[in-house]
Amino acid sequence: MPRRIPKPTSVAEFQNNLIVHTEHPIFQLHPHENLLATDAPGEVHLWNNYAKRVRTIECPSTNVPLKIATWKSYLLVCHQDGLVKFWDAKGNNVKNAFLAEDHDWLSYFSTDDDGHFISASWQGNLTFWNVKEHVKVEPKSELSKSSSSVSSDQDCGLASSQEPDASAPETRHIENRILTETISCLHGHNTITSLVQFDGNFWCATNHKIIHIWNETGCFKELRGHRGDVNTLCEWNGHMASGSTDGDIRIWNSQFANIMTLSGHKSNVNKLVVWQGRLCSAGGDETIRIWSFDGRCIGNLQGHSKSVTSLCVWKDKLWSSSWDHTLRSWKVNWPWRLGRVLWIGWKKNKPADCPVAKLPKDILKYIIALLEAENESGAPPTPQLSSSKNRK
Repeated sequence: MPRRIPKPTSVAEFQNNLIVHTEHPIFQLHPHENLLATDAPGEVHLWNNYAKRVRTIECPSTNVPLKIATWKSYLLVCHQDGLVKFWDAKGNNVKNAFLAEDHDWLSYFSTDDDGHFISASWQGNLTFWNVKEHVKVEPKSELSKSSSSVSSDQDCGLASSQEPDASAPETRHIENRILTETISCLHGHNTITSLVQFDGNFWCATNHKIIHIWNETGCFKELRGHRGDVNTLCEWNGHMASGSTDGDIRIWNSQFANIMTLSGHKSNVNKLVVWQGRLCSAGGDETIRIWSFDGRCIGNLQGHSKSVTSLCVWKDKLWSSSWDHTLRSWKVNWPWRLGRVLWIGWKKNKPADCPVAKLPKDILKYIIALLEAENESGAPPTPQLSSSKNRK
C-alpha cells in the first residue's frame, strides 16, 4: 500500500526568529547597512544582523525624532521642530539644518539618493529641498602653501564614493560642508502623516480621513473612504495601499479607484511594508498580518504584548517593534513535506505529452501556481505549461 502524504496545513508558515529586549519602546525602524531604530528618549540605535547593538547616537533635542533617513554615508535625524541633524559614519554630528519655516512643525520627512528632501508640515505644506555636499581638498605637496588657491565651493561628493585617479595629484581631505536650499513649497490644509511618490504623483496621507494627490503645482485629487485618520501608505504590486485608524487597509489603483478593502485588524493600522511580495500590516491590536494580493490574510503573527509601532524589511527578514520594549524578527518557515507534495502532485497532473526536457521549467511554474493559489479540496492545481510548440 503506497504511503499517504499528509497535506500541509499551509504553504508557508511564519515564525518568530529573534526577540531583542530594549530599555525603551522603539518608534521607528529603518533598513540600512545596520538596522536603525529610534526610541522615546531620542536615541538612535544601530543593530547588526546578530541583533547586537553596535552603536548608539544620542540626539539631544526637546522633541522625539520624527523620522530617520539616510543619504550617502550620512544618517539624518529629523525632529518635529524642523531640526535635521547629519551624522557621519563615525557618529559625529557634522551638520544641523532647520527645514521648517514660520515655526511650522514637521509631520513627515523623506529623502532620495540625489539629495532631494521632502518635508511635510502640520499645516499641510510640502517643501522640496536640495542638499549638496561641498568638500574642500588640497594637494599634499602644497599643504604648506596657502589654501586660498583651492575653491571652498568645489563639489566633489564623498571621497569614498569616487574611484581614485592614478594620474591626479594625491590630495587630502580638509573640510566638508552640507548646504540646504529651498526649491519650492506647496501649500495645503491638513496634516500630512505619510508620503509616497507613485506614478509620477505624490500621495499624501492626512489625519482628516483623506488621501491627497499632489503634482508639481499642488493638490488635484482627494481620495475618501477611510473612517479614521490615514496613518501609512505603501506601494504594492503596482497599486497603493493605505492603512487607517479604522483598522482597514484600502487598495487604490493608478486611476485613484478603491478596488479592495482588507479588514482584520481590530485597532489602528500603524505601518505597511511589502515583504516577499506580500503586504504586511502592523496593528494596534498587537498583531502583524500578512496579506496576499487576492485579499486573503495568509498570516497572523502574534507575539507582541502591546501595539506594534513599526515594520521594516532588512536582511530578507521582517522586523517589528512595539510598545512592549521588544524588537522581533520574523522569517518564512517552509514545511519539509512541501517538496514531496509538489512532486507527487506533478506526477498526477502532468500532461502525457510533456517531454522530460520541459519538466524543470514547468515544475517551477507549477510551484509558483501552488504558492499563489490554494485549492480548497486539497488537490494540487493543474500545471500550466509555458508553450505547446515542438511537443510530440
